[in-house]
Amino acid sequence: MNGPKNRRRSDVAGFRFSDRRKSDRTKLQLVILIVLLSLASTAFFLKVAAVRNEIKILAVQQVAADAANLSTINFIACRGAATTACTKGITTCSGLTALVALPPGFTITSGATLLTTDNPATCTVTDADTPPHSATFRAFGS
Repeated sequence: MNGPKNRRRSDVAGFRFSDRRKSDRTKLQLVILIVLLSLASTAFFLKVAAVRNEIKILAVQQVAADAANLSTINFIACRGAATTACTKGITTCSGLTALVALPPGFTITSGATLLTTDNPATCTVTDADTPPHSATFRAFGS
């Protein structure tokens, strides 16, 4: 007999068939792991995108709240009921930029004229995103 002494019929080129099955099973496990990691990463990135959108909405709402507060403080100051400085001549929503330091890309818009009486007008804060995020607020003129 030629060749190794303990060679079996199932041996082919020095590998046993059972070794080949283990190799195939390892490859299958690797493919399954890659698919699962791909699904998990996709879900993670979708969640990050949703959180990012919520943060943008909150930022616009915060700018609107700040503009409303500063408008009210200025209105009270112009009526002589406060010791803070008064900025006169605010008659439109876009005029509120004299009071509010807007972040880059944010605008305050509305066609309404602000009243200097006790009736505030509705203004809108919008960011520069596509689609834009916006929030409305009530503001006084001076």
